[in-house]
Amino acid sequence: MTSATLARALALALAAGLLAAGCAPTASRAPVVERSSGTAATAPAAPDRYVVRKQDTLYSIAWRHNLDYRALAAANRIEAPYTIYPGDQLELPAGSTPPSAGGQGAAPETRQREAPRARRQTSRRTPTPARPS
Repeated sequence: MTSATLARALALALAAGLLAAGCAPTASRAPVVERSSGTAATAPAAPDRYVVRKQDTLYSIAWRHNLDYRALAAANRIEAPYTIYPGDQLELPAGSTPPSAGGQGAAPETRQREAPRARRQTSRRTPTPARPS
């Protein structure tokens, strides 16, 4: 082998080794930095209270806690259009179900909807009267 061929083979082997090493799993995880708009960390809410998070809606909070959104709004003196903001603390009325460990509350049983049926095309022409034979 010539020195140029040997150098090319060595460079190719080195590149393949570096590529394989870059794809290997590592023991450390990527750092995660909290960049929320909140100015200070809020204290954890009591079990009968809920701290509103970004993208929460009154309806979604009520759903997760097995409540009617109107009852949740009434308990917190929130009027239509039911505007809430991250960091707000909501009182959960008695009878609410705490969310499961997975982060989602026990959702009421739902029925699967049928796909809408295609509408039959109807003619816009008016029917003609039958002719006597």
